[in-house]
Amino acid sequence: MLLEAVAVGGIFVAGHKVYGDGVRSFLRWCAATGIEPKLDRATVNAFVAGLLAAGAEPSTARSRQLALRRFSAWCAEGGSCPSTSWRT
Repeated sequence: MLLEAVAVGGIFVAGHKVYGDGVRSFLRWCAATGIEPKLDRATVNAFVAGLLAAGAEPSTARSRQLALRRFSAWCAEGGSCPSTSWRT
Protein backbone atom coordinates (compact mmCIF):
# COMPACT_ATOMS: atom_id res chain seq x y z
CA MET A 1 0.00 0.00 0.00
CA LEU A 2 1.44 3.34 -1.04
CA LEU A 3 0.29 5.30 2.02
CA GLU A 4 2.13 2.88 4.29
CA ALA A 5 5.21 2.82 2.05
CA VAL A 6 5.40 6.60 1.95
CA ALA A 7 4.81 7.01 5.68
CA VAL A 8 7.11 4.25 6.82
CA GLY A 9 9.63 4.29 3.99
CA GLY A 10 10.88 7.70 4.97
CA ILE A 11 9.87 9.75 1.96
CA PHE A 12 7.61 11.91 4.12
CA VAL A 13 8.81 10.93 7.58
CA ALA A 14 12.36 12.18 7.15
CA GLY A 15 12.61 15.40 9.12
CA HIS A 16 8.99 15.22 10.23
CA LYS A 17 9.08 12.98 13.31
CA VAL A 18 5.83 14.20 14.84
CA TYR A 19 4.04 13.91 11.51
CA GLY A 20 5.50 10.47 10.94
CA ASP A 21 4.41 9.33 14.39
CA GLY A 22 0.88 10.53 13.65
CA VAL A 23 0.72 8.74 10.31
CA ARG A 24 2.12 5.52 11.80
CA SER A 25 -0.41 5.77 14.65
CA PHE A 26 -3.19 6.11 12.09
CA LEU A 27 -1.91 3.08 10.14
CA ARG A 28 -1.74 0.99 13.33
CA TRP A 29 -5.29 2.01 14.22
CA CYS A 30 -6.51 1.09 10.73
CA ALA A 31 -4.85 -2.33 10.97
CA ALA A 32 -6.27 -2.94 14.45
CA THR A 33 -9.81 -1.97 13.45
CA GLY A 34 -9.80 -3.50 9.97
CA ILE A 35 -10.55 -0.12 8.38
CA GLU A 36 -8.95 0.69 5.03
CA PRO A 37 -6.29 3.37 5.59
CA LYS A 38 -7.56 6.27 3.53
CA LEU A 39 -7.42 9.93 4.33
CA ASP A 40 -11.03 10.93 4.05
CA ARG A 41 -12.99 12.93 6.58
CA ALA A 42 -15.01 9.99 7.93
CA THR A 43 -11.99 7.76 8.49
CA VAL A 44 -9.89 10.49 10.11
CA ASN A 45 -12.80 11.52 12.34
CA ALA A 46 -13.28 7.89 13.42
CA PHE A 47 -9.55 7.65 14.17
CA VAL A 48 -9.63 10.79 16.33
CA ALA A 49 -12.80 9.63 18.10
CA GLY A 50 -11.12 6.28 18.75
CA LEU A 51 -8.11 8.00 20.29
CA LEU A 52 -10.32 10.04 22.60
CA ALA A 53 -12.46 7.01 23.53
CA ALA A 54 -9.28 5.10 24.40
CA GLY A 55 -8.29 7.84 26.84
CA ALA A 56 -5.90 9.95 24.77
CA GLU A 57 -5.57 13.55 25.83
CA PRO A 58 -7.34 15.99 23.50
CA SER A 59 -3.98 17.56 22.66
CA THR A 60 -2.64 14.16 21.55
CA ALA A 61 -5.68 13.51 19.39
CA ARG A 62 -5.32 16.97 17.85
CA SER A 63 -1.64 16.38 17.18
CA ARG A 64 -2.43 13.13 15.37
CA GLN A 65 -5.16 14.84 13.35
CA LEU A 66 -2.80 17.65 12.37
CA ALA A 67 -0.17 15.11 11.35
CA LEU A 68 -2.63 13.51 8.95
CA ARG A 69 -3.68 16.91 7.65
CA ARG A 70 -0.05 17.88 7.03
CA PHE A 71 0.63 14.54 5.36
CA SER A 72 -2.34 14.96 3.04
CA ALA A 73 -1.19 18.51 2.23
CA TRP A 74 2.27 17.15 1.44
CA CYS A 75 0.66 14.63 -0.92
CA ALA A 76 -1.33 17.37 -2.61
CA GLU A 77 1.82 19.48 -3.02
CA GLY A 78 3.48 16.83 -5.12
CA GLY A 79 4.44 14.04 -2.75
CA SER A 80 4.28 10.43 -3.87
CA CYS A 81 0.63 9.82 -3.05
CA PRO A 82 -1.88 8.31 -5.45
CA SER A 83 -4.68 10.81 -4.93
CA THR A 84 -5.24 14.32 -3.64
CA SER A 85 -8.71 13.27 -2.53
CA TRP A 86 -7.07 12.16 0.73
CA ARG A 87 -7.20 15.66 2.17
CA THR A 88 -8.74 15.81 5.64
